[in-house]
Amino acid sequence: MPRWELPCTVKQLVQKYLDINGPPRRYFFELLSFFTSDEREKEKLLEFASSQGQVLMSIFRLSQSHSSTLTREHNTHNTLLSINRRT
Repeated sequence: MPRWELPCTVKQLVQKYLDINGPPRRYFFELLSFFTSDEREKEKLLEFASSQGQVLMSIFRLSQSHSSTLTREHNTHNTLLSINRRT
């Protein structure tokens, strides 16, 4: 991890230090739980921070990946049908 350069703008923070494309780590959810006053939100964030919550997040990511694969396959199938109708 790169060393912090201070002062740091929000843009620099996002560009250099935050991985917004990767799955959030357990600590992220635990940290967020300190910033809510809603008990239900706090419980849910702590659930995501738990080992069981991480398993659920993995299953969710896998289902999202599978869903996008099916969508691509469906779109490819429709494109091929469209091309086949033209010929």
